[in-house]
Amino acid sequence: MRPVFVTGVGVASPVGNDGDTFWANLVNGRCGLTVHDVGGPVVCGTVDCDTSALAPKWLDRTSAAQQMAFVVADAALRGRKGHGGFPREDAMVIVGSGGINVPELLALGDGGWRSYGRTWPSRGLPNAIASFVASQLGVQGPAHTVTTACCSSTDAIGLAFESIQAGRCDAALVIGVESWVTPETVSAFRAIGALSPVLEPEAACRPFHEKRSGMVVADGAGAIVLEADAASSSFAEITGYAATGDAGNAVAPRADGKVLRRAIKRCLSQMHAERQAKPSVVFAHGTGTRLGDQAELTALRAELAGECFVTAPKAAIGHTSGASGILESIAAVYAVSRGVVPGTHNVPDSRWGALSLLQASRETGVAHALKVSAGFGGHNAVIGIGRTHLA
Repeated sequence: MRPVFVTGVGVASPVGNDGDTFWANLVNGRCGLTVHDVGGPVVCGTVDCDTSALAPKWLDRTSAAQQMAFVVADAALRGRKGHGGFPREDAMVIVGSGGINVPELLALGDGGWRSYGRTWPSRGLPNAIASFVASQLGVQGPAHTVTTACCSSTDAIGLAFESIQAGRCDAALVIGVESWVTPETVSAFRAIGALSPVLEPEAACRPFHEKRSGMVVADGAGAIVLEADAASSSFAEITGYAATGDAGNAVAPRADGKVLRRAIKRCLSQMHAERQAKPSVVFAHGTGTRLGDQAELTALRAELAGECFVTAPKAAIGHTSGASGILESIAAVYAVSRGVVPGTHNVPDSRWGALSLLQASRETGVAHALKVSAGFGGHNAVIGIGRTHLA
């Protein structure tokens, strides 16, 4: 199997709109969450996305999700470290999104389809984001959309990784995006008891804390460029991927974490086979919900042998749904390339057996990381990310 490398990143998030700023604010413990009136006061994460790279005519013809996706994809290609040009004729575009696209659906429901006219298919259909990005950037390979709730962009990375490994393409532009901070989303998650009622941004999302109170919704987007044969000009390497499904409750995870454990175990096996590696940090799904965090912690404790750090970026950036996997994978790319474990904002140091969570960031020399995602519908996805191995 061919090795697969990360050669470019792009970010639009509540803590920064480029990779370096995003990483610096995570490491320095900045919280990007604020109180907004979203059908009432609520803590959430928003993005001030610079769309100046997009032709003005598209600003009223595309959705906010399409615009964010283009911005991060364009940035990832512009900042690409690979030698030579990006192979646009043969590369794939693959987008992971939770698929909610709430603003567009609401506009249609209010009769907005009349004002959209002929632009509706290009902004409202599930494949609209991938299609728009591919057309704007001239990428002519397959353009796919993955929607597996909060696992969407983690699965997108994994599927692109497998395609490049197998030789079906040489490169991929992988995007995760979500624009879902609306009164309807807030009301829906409040109704099922998943949303944090805390109105203090510094304390609203506290993953794995004994007094955690729920999740915080946020908008965001991220993009990575994956390429084969690019070790000397890469940020990091993808070293494993596995996915499973609980086949159980639509919104509650299995309390024993048994099926998530299988995904973790399979990814760990790939990491060992590819690079004789094991992770020294886990970028956890860690949403701050009571059931979800406990199930994830149970699975991690069962499958990880030896000392390992745990970090949960959602404490600082909120839950970006389908974009969360790629944003947190980008954080993992920086962690292994810089040798630093970012702290978990406003959650005190904690220890569960061999697993340790740090409030403050620490330089540890970390070289291999695991990114874990779990989503409604029982989806589980796990990615291995390692410091580039130069043969």
